[in-house]
Amino acid sequence: MRFFFGRSLATRMVLYVLGGTVLVFVIIMGDTYLSSRDIILQQARQNATDLADAMAQKIEKNMWGIAKVPQALAGFIEICDWTDKTLLKLIQRQVEDHPEIYGSAVAFEPGAYHPNQRSYAPYFYRTPIGIRFVQLATDNYDYFMMNWYHVPRTLGVADWSEPYLDEGGGGVIMSTYSVPFFQTGPEGGAPHIRGIITADVSLDWLSELIARISREKTGYAFLMSEFGTFIAHPRTEYIMRESVFSLAETYKEPELRKLGRDMIRKPEGFVGLNSILTDNKPAFLAYTRVQSTGWCLAVVFPKDELLNDLYVLNQRAAIMAGIGILLLFLIILLIARSITGPLRRIVQATARMAGGDLEIDLKDIRGRDEVGRLARSFDRMSTELKQYICDLTEATAARERIEGELNIAAQIQKSILPCCFPPFPDRDEFDLYAMMQPAREVAGDFYDFFFIDDDRLALIMADVSGKGIPASLFMMVSRTMLKSIATRGEPPDVVLAEANNLLCQGNDTVMFVTVFLAYYDVGTGRLTYANGGHNPALLLDSEGHVREFGQKKGAALGFMPDLPYQVGEMDLKTGETLVLYTDGVTEALSPEEEMFGEERFAALLGRNRGLALEDQGNRVGITLDEFQAGNQFDDITIMFMKRKR
Repeated sequence: MRFFFGRSLATRMVLYVLGGTVLVFVIIMGDTYLSSRDIILQQARQNATDLADAMAQKIEKNMWGIAKVPQALAGFIEICDWTDKTLLKLIQRQVEDHPEIYGSAVAFEPGAYHPNQRSYAPYFYRTPIGIRFVQLATDNYDYFMMNWYHVPRTLGVADWSEPYLDEGGGGVIMSTYSVPFFQTGPEGGAPHIRGIITADVSLDWLSELIARISREKTGYAFLMSEFGTFIAHPRTEYIMRESVFSLAETYKEPELRKLGRDMIRKPEGFVGLNSILTDNKPAFLAYTRVQSTGWCLAVVFPKDELLNDLYVLNQRAAIMAGIGILLLFLIILLIARSITGPLRRIVQATARMAGGDLEIDLKDIRGRDEVGRLARSFDRMSTELKQYICDLTEATAARERIEGELNIAAQIQKSILPCCFPPFPDRDEFDLYAMMQPAREVAGDFYDFFFIDDDRLALIMADVSGKGIPASLFMMVSRTMLKSIATRGEPPDVVLAEANNLLCQGNDTVMFVTVFLAYYDVGTGRLTYANGGHNPALLLDSEGHVREFGQKKGAALGFMPDLPYQVGEMDLKTGETLVLYTDGVTEALSPEEEMFGEERFAALLGRNRGLALEDQGNRVGITLDEFQAGNQFDDITIMFMKRKR
């Protein structure tokens, strides 16, 4: 740098004059741009927030108007005398007189309708050919355990259900408003719940309302439930099939996951966003809460379109300033032309080097000034750079192949499998441990466990077809779908059926996954399960006896849509251990190509029954490794769950 500023007059003129001019221009343009942008963003934030609040209030008003209908019927039943005929007529009139209500029911507590009658729940619903009646209280439908009845009965207050897709009703998105009604206790005692009144409401009008909201050219609005599921969205494939959390998991966007939590917890907000929700383009998002339902309304508008006029204005100013700088540069260039010829050759050589041509020769540029020294430096740099690029290319190619696969494998395994044990230290009803030994860097097996509610623990054991990175990607998709559906509280057979249909969509490679899904009630020990082509589960008692269950299998997920799955039940006794595993355990091969088999596995479990679950898992892993002599060809995955009380 001393040579540039100390000896070269041409360089000093260019740097001082052009540098000073550009610096002043950048300062002025930067200040103007930042001030204008702040004003535009502040106005946009206020407008977006006002729009979100207005639309939320409109939704709130509509939902409140619908809620008044079953509330009025509840008040009538509580204070008036009525007959069975009157009650049925009132329910029917409620559906007939309110087109926004799809169906309505009055469900009574055991003995509340008649002392000798356990359940009674007349239901009227709308069809294309008129109002129809059905009795919900049947042997195959225990409405006391349904969320629309159980939640408001437990809380003692009216409640909107989580939106759901009513496939039997033409694929309409529905939500149920449930209102408890009461009966005064004997001799004026405290009132107690007599039953629940429901109103099933189609939410198609929400999609139409949301579709009318637009910001700029490509901005839009969406509505999600209190659990993050999309109720209304311009992308119809997201509606009731995706949530903000499933998108965050699928596309590995932790910031989107954090935004989803904030939208659920906070009443309103305004944030910048660059994610799959905005087609990976910078945008702003304003959101607010619909108080009566807990839903969240969000308005998204693109940053580029919002600031487009500002960009155009700054581009024009930059062009005009550039023209002025160019004219100034030409004047300086004419003055310094006699001394800048060698520099131009060096610039040309630099451009050739940037294009990959390292065969340059500047030896004819002589002199002891900075130009001569720079030319000689370029010659040395060209020679050294050619050797460096050759060495670097070989080293980089080898390192990237290895590190790329290992990094991807490590990230997938780390993000997919829970590995902290005990996973629920505050629960003493059971003990749980799971392990996996991948055969390669990337595994196709996976397990998962999570609480659906306070009492039910979901257990998943699965094995994806194939090996390597494709299997790991299919594993990630399968796990996300299973967990997303199961957390809604659907029965195991429904979870497998719905996940199967989703996995069949676009599955051109015909990959599939076998799944064993079980719900364990930690209070009663009741185990409800469904098997999608997976190995039967094992039950290990305190005496070391092992028996299979869950032999009734449906097909593996991903083969064919609309396949049925069966539900099984059993009771896990205190001291008994549930064992789930993949075929990598029983199909492990010795050097003599002998399979480990079910009998060896059962005997191994019986011998280790007195050990802690983690020690049992380690013994299985060590035994299989010794049996295979270190030549593992398939993933080994196993889960233990022991009932302690």
